[in-house]
Amino acid sequence: MGRKKHSKELKSRIALDAIKGQKTISELASEYGVHANQISRWKKQLLNAAPDIFTMGKDKEAEKKEVERDRLYKKVGQLQIEVDGLKKRQVIWDERRQEDTMHKSQRFRSQYQQIVRLAGAATVILLPAQDFHF
Repeated sequence: MGRKKHSKELKSRIALDAIKGQKTISELASEYGVHANQISRWKKQLLNAAPDIFTMGKDKEAEKKEVERDRLYKKVGQLQIEVDGLKKRQVIWDERRQEDTMHKSQRFRSQYQQIVRLAGAATVILLPAQDFHF
């Protein structure tokens, strides 16, 4: 013969009757058809679990807060990554602007140097002034 399975409602009812003490455990065993040792175990389990029953609502609230806190930490981490990325972009942008400015000034310098070289190599010929009549 296999083990008999009892519902949690029946177990709790039997354990409560055992805690009340209106009937002995052996009377309850014969009434419900359950071994006395089993009733004693259920009684002990109920007494051990009783304090947790009153904190279950608080545990659910704490769990909800923990889930919300985890979600917010995740969001903060995501935003921090985005901020870091934007900072890096700004640094890159600033570096490119500096490079562009340097390239422009270098181009200007090289153009100026070319003009100076050409001016130095140019020969100026002065012609005598002639009288013009109109």
